[in-house]
Amino acid sequence: MSIKIKKQIVFKIFIIAVLNVVFSGYLLTDLNSSKNDNIIQSIFGSISVECSSNIILVMVKAIPMIVFFSWIVNKYISELKDNFIYIFLRTSNRENCLQKTVIKTFLSIFIYEFFVITTGLIIFIAPRGNREISVDNVCILLVVNTLQMFMIALISNMLVLFKSEVVANLGNIILTTTPLIVVGVLYEERLSFTNFAKWFPLNLGNYTFLNSMKENVTSILAMLIISCGLYFITVHKLKKYELL
Repeated sequence: MSIKIKKQIVFKIFIIAVLNVVFSGYLLTDLNSSKNDNIIQSIFGSISVECSSNIILVMVKAIPMIVFFSWIVNKYISELKDNFIYIFLRTSNRENCLQKTVIKTFLSIFIYEFFVITTGLIIFIAPRGNREISVDNVCILLVVNTLQMFMIALISNMLVLFKSEVVANLGNIILTTTPLIVVGVLYEERLSFTNFAKWFPLNLGNYTFLNSMKENVTSILAMLIISCGLYFITVHKLKKYELL
């Protein structure tokens, strides 16, 4: 199984990235008075904790992600599942096949986030004239966004491999929208749960974008640990997997 990503897939990734930038632009209520870093956070990042209870904004932000998982991520693992007999009866190393699929998934997510950043810079930052932006912030957003989507992708992969694409698509909708809504509701209705809301699982990126380096590092480490855990769970289940 090749790790090379086809040009058609890259083109699809680009289209979804542009869709994400256009939708994210809708979230900016006052583009002209916003600072470049605020625009970067809105375009490249996610919805702020304060806005997470707005279902319309949540859907606007989640739709491109759901399309990305459906069109790109789920297809990789679905291909692995469809070729189960051909692949696994001819190799004793199932984990190696899964590794290649996971690597393709990670690379696709990285390319997607790179396209989002590049398109956002061209459409929203460059026309403003003032191009002074924080390279550190952009890099942090790229890393955090990639890891956050990678976590969801690993869960989606498990659903496709051991359940079905229909279940995976439903899971993607729940995974991309529920954390945002829960965080927003907790933040507005239960002040005593403010910190919990900000650090809600799968919502780490929403709070740590452009904050202190300590919070960014903590978020990144947490997502790395969760991603490793999800990967090894998948490997364990895959070794016992039988085609019915």
